[in-house]
Amino acid sequence: MVTAGFLLVAFTGPLVRLATAPESVLIVIRMVSAALIFTPLLLRAGSVGRLVQPRIFPLILLFGALSAGGMLLFFIALRGTSVAIAMFLFFTSPVYVAVLAPRTLGEPTSKCAYGALGIALAGMATIVLPGLLSETLTVTAWGLIAAILAGLMLGFYTLLLRRLTRSVGSIALTWVELTLDAAFVLPLAVVQLALGAGLPTGRDWAIALALGVGVTALAYFLLIEGAGRIPVQHWAILSYLSPVAGPLYALFILGERPSAWTLLGGALIVAAGVMVAVFDTRRRAAGLVPSAVAPGLSPPAGADPGKHNGGDDRS
Repeated sequence: MVTAGFLLVAFTGPLVRLATAPESVLIVIRMVSAALIFTPLLLRAGSVGRLVQPRIFPLILLFGALSAGGMLLFFIALRGTSVAIAMFLFFTSPVYVAVLAPRTLGEPTSKCAYGALGIALAGMATIVLPGLLSETLTVTAWGLIAAILAGLMLGFYTLLLRRLTRSVGSIALTWVELTLDAAFVLPLAVVQLALGAGLPTGRDWAIALALGVGVTALAYFLLIEGAGRIPVQHWAILSYLSPVAGPLYALFILGERPSAWTLLGGALIVAAGVMVAVFDTRRRAAGLVPSAVAPGLSPPAGADPGKHNGGDDRS
């Protein structure tokens, strides 16, 4: 489930490359179109009241701010430093998750998770190494700061997502993230258009809507639903699959051939993903499952929450 979600997310980069509108405008179109799909499901589930509860609402706002803020800071980092540095610092987020999860969520980080994390980081370093060694490397202080903050925000987003899955259903959380992402990015999109950025063309609209309806909506739901089903550290490690799959999709969509470094690093990251998947499979076979979480649609009264989490929920 989580693997499929991150593989879907990887389509975003190559498809956005085909568009000409500003990234902020494309994000708003994507998020709004995806949120519209979940609106009737949210109303049917009757989850609106839970979202505005005093105990939940501040966390919901923080959740949206972390999601949108991390995304915007990553785009800023791409302009202030190299793609290699921005990607590497952005994807240090699983390190923060591994260190902080035992303290903030009470979920210990297993030796398997630490081992897989080390392999995944080595894979990411291998992918970005050619860019780091480039003679044309451009680095600014604000670009580095933006990249570091983006990685931190992604790490805290992951921890907060895991916490929210214990009390809020997946459909509601998916709708919240999509809606708040659009709301937080909208001011930037308006400013860019006001400063003379080109309006989205018909092709831009088609790409953004296809991403929103066909990729973003399903990917976000799978990732949020899966966040409550596997250890949060493993969820974070599987996020490395997106930068691995992106270049492979670009080969077929844009005709860009991945380098040998990318293939080697990708193999290491896939190996890390296999490690956590095998660990999770053995964990379930031993009857060890995550704590009960709220399902996407509330179960019937009297249903056993453990049954919801004990089904086929492979990574």
